[in-house]
Amino acid sequence: MKMKLLLVLLLMATFLNVGEAHAVSQENKQISSKIVTWETPDWQQKNKSFSVWIRENGKKTWKELYVYNVKNGEQKEQDVPTDAAMVNVDFTGTVEFKVTYNTDKIKDYEIRPSAYGINAKKTEGNTLIFSLTQNNKAPLKPTIMVNGSWSEGNLHILSNTPENDAPSQNAANVYVINPGDPIPLYLPTGKDTYYFKPGEHELPKGMWVELDLEETVQLEKFDLVQQLTDSQWFAKGPQRFVIEAKERKDDPYVKVYDGYENNKEGTVTDLLSSVNARYVKLVLLGNTGSSHYVMTSLASEFKLYKKGDDSTNIAKCKAVNGAFPSYSNMTDGNDSTHYMSSTGYGNWHAGEAFYISQSDTTVYLAPGSLVKGSISADDLSNITIKGRGIMYGGDLLRPRNYAEGRSGAIWITRSANSKVEGITLIDYPMWSVVMNFTDQTSIKNINFFGSMVNADGIHLSGSKNAQVSGVFIRTTDDNFVIYHYGESSNITVKDSIFWADNARPILLGLGDTPNATIDKVNFENIYILNQRGVWDLNKYNGAIQIWATGGNKISNIAFKNIHIDEFEAPGDSMLFQIKTDEMAAGIAPGSVSNVSFNNIIYRGKLPRKSLISGVDDSHNVSGIVFNRFKINNTLLSSTNMKQFIEFKGKYSDIKFK
Repeated sequence: MKMKLLLVLLLMATFLNVGEAHAVSQENKQISSKIVTWETPDWQQKNKSFSVWIRENGKKTWKELYVYNVKNGEQKEQDVPTDAAMVNVDFTGTVEFKVTYNTDKIKDYEIRPSAYGINAKKTEGNTLIFSLTQNNKAPLKPTIMVNGSWSEGNLHILSNTPENDAPSQNAANVYVINPGDPIPLYLPTGKDTYYFKPGEHELPKGMWVELDLEETVQLEKFDLVQQLTDSQWFAKGPQRFVIEAKERKDDPYVKVYDGYENNKEGTVTDLLSSVNARYVKLVLLGNTGSSHYVMTSLASEFKLYKKGDDSTNIAKCKAVNGAFPSYSNMTDGNDSTHYMSSTGYGNWHAGEAFYISQSDTTVYLAPGSLVKGSISADDLSNITIKGRGIMYGGDLLRPRNYAEGRSGAIWITRSANSKVEGITLIDYPMWSVVMNFTDQTSIKNINFFGSMVNADGIHLSGSKNAQVSGVFIRTTDDNFVIYHYGESSNITVKDSIFWADNARPILLGLGDTPNATIDKVNFENIYILNQRGVWDLNKYNGAIQIWATGGNKISNIAFKNIHIDEFEAPGDSMLFQIKTDEMAAGIAPGSVSNVSFNNIIYRGKLPRKSLISGVDDSHNVSGIVFNRFKINNTLLSSTNMKQFIEFKGKYSDIKFK
């Protein structure tokens, strides 16, 4: 009898767990608890609305956590962002949190993702106490929403498991950087790791090239050839630049010419005043043009002349290092070649970028470090950026009208075997993590907050064989994006949380690059905490938007275990759009095939109808499979599909299971 009862209970437990979208794993219950915290610079971004403490399960002593202020907002109001709170902590096993809301009594609260199933106890009118059992495969990142707030009353608890592969400060290959130390543009021989210690750091800026003249000479004159292009992405105005020089390799560089306010197009020629130098560095810092791409740099030749000989260019073929591999073009003697990365991405935000200039380089942000600025790496491989530190973009150029002319956090393009892991990115005004045209990329357990139009989360356009896991993204614009910029395939996104205040959590498509198919992209165990359309609610909408354009195909896309919490404004939101119409006049439609939805749950007030829309027989939508797609307690089926989905144009082979 006891055996039969046990069997029944086991079967009941099995059926209760099958089919629901990812309840929090309890597989780590027996792991002993461990908490890792760190000292944090007391910077201007502290949040005072919340106080947060943590302790090991069953212990009496609480440890207070530093509460950061982070920005969020809406696209139409991006100039007046709102505030939210965030804490970072590493732990394993089961721990307890105590959260006090300092602004008001807690009248009601919600903890998202709701699938976590977190139960909190309210005490003293404004304090919540609850336990979390860490999921080592997908560290927990819950958000507390107090008194119906979508901004100031939000606390994001972003956890991770303790690091097990942090570099040692004492290792021979590690270059340690204390707050205030100069940051080298490239690492000395024998070093391959930048180690940013706790405290504030500011990254150098500018697209640079270094020359070794092989002997010390007295310089008298220079030419900077600005071979401008008609491309909208590159500088249309005079280049901002500085020239630095030194006599000995170990000396610091000294500025010998300031061309930051340069207003001359074409070739800039000027005198250098009594400069003795063997080593010379040119730094390009954007341009003084009238377009909003003011951080873009592009030049073709840098020439130097020594005293008494103004006709012999002694800089020819003397470039020895630079921001990216094509630096030799700056001194190749050919005014028609350009100092460009292979994709042009490296030139895009040169005025604010710190360039990783060597393959096989690691940038480590220690817990408690705060690194201000933007990182770029182009045409390099085996780049790793990791740690528990914070990158901050709030001091970068931000005017609304600059749009894509603003700078992101980490841009690694045309790369193989590169990684971004464990860090938090705050308040970047442009696409944050861009790893386009890459192969074998890994993005793991990072967090991102953005509050502006174009402050997207992750871009993997034109990339192959990528893995994204354990990320948290809350931004005013799109969270995860693959554009039609090149062939994209074999990409997996899992165990992540997306929150798009005014855009799409998941966007596949858009663009007119030919042969830029998007194929074999898998999303699994994804929590979507919010989505809201903006501008044109019929065109730019959907928690998931698949939009094939430019004659391109999107195929073999799978969504499994997607949990969607109630939208802030259901009347402005959609669950999904799958369509092939032109995105703008003159851009051809595309086609979509073989998309599967397996175990999808939305709980909340009904949003706008979703959309499936094909243009014609050649640009249609086909092979869409819905397997256990639930809207509240209603299972989507062939009999009720038109209640929830609008069908337009050419579509076929729509199945429900």
